[in-house]
Amino acid sequence: DIENLSATPHLGANTLESQSNIAREAAEQAISAARGLNYPNALNLPLKLEDLPRGIEPYINLVSKMAYLAAQINKGPIKSIRIEGSGEVVQYLKSMLVFAIVGALHDSLGDSLNYVNAKFLADEKGIETSFGELANSVYKSEIAVKIMTDEAISNVAGTVFDGSEERIVNIGGFKTDFKPKGKMIIFKNTDVPGVIKSVSTILADENINIADFRLGRGKEGDALAVILVDSEVQKSTLDKLAALQTCLMVRYAAL
Repeated sequence: DIENLSATPHLGANTLESQSNIAREAAEQAISAARGLNYPNALNLPLKLEDLPRGIEPYINLVSKMAYLAAQINKGPIKSIRIEGSGEVVQYLKSMLVFAIVGALHDSLGDSLNYVNAKFLADEKGIETSFGELANSVYKSEIAVKIMTDEAISNVAGTVFDGSEERIVNIGGFKTDFKPKGKMIIFKNTDVPGVIKSVSTILADENINIADFRLGRGKEGDALAVILVDSEVQKSTLDKLAALQTCLMVRYAAL
């Protein structure tokens, strides 16, 4: 009845551009969910992402990815999951622990695991979970995940640069620096000449392209390489790498 008023249905998302953006976001979130990683807009999260200070949310994504990576490096039944942090992230560690549990147990529990029941399922399986402050960090804020099995302990640490650039900066005490994304080979070896050549030759023979090669040197004559690759790595290829005289450990992981 008002001459200067027009009412229409809510059509804000019906443009071609918005439909394309919505489809892309939905696909990206579905992939993250399938991989057991944190994803936005999920119901029943242990904390409200929209209420977090700027710069904290990337650490939630990061801790889930690091736990998933640590579980792929250290295979076997998990006995304990611990996260440690320094800087601004310390006050959010209790909530972040849930995201670490989901990342660490994703491959073993699959669809039965979610952010609501993660702590309950870990307790039910006798997995010890804990959190605390990280000592001697050189970054403004840093977070680390430690996963223990009967076989070994795996440590992965990371930080966020410029408010959004996630980086993994340490694996098992070896300094590194790479984005937690993609397919990778974790290769630990004795620190002697010719290792890079031997590894790259095997990968070239298998038609596996190296996208990046990050090398960290230890203090006891060993080194650890994170080799980012463009395609999946088969067990037969890992067996060839493991057969190298210089190889101390090799794992394939995907984030």
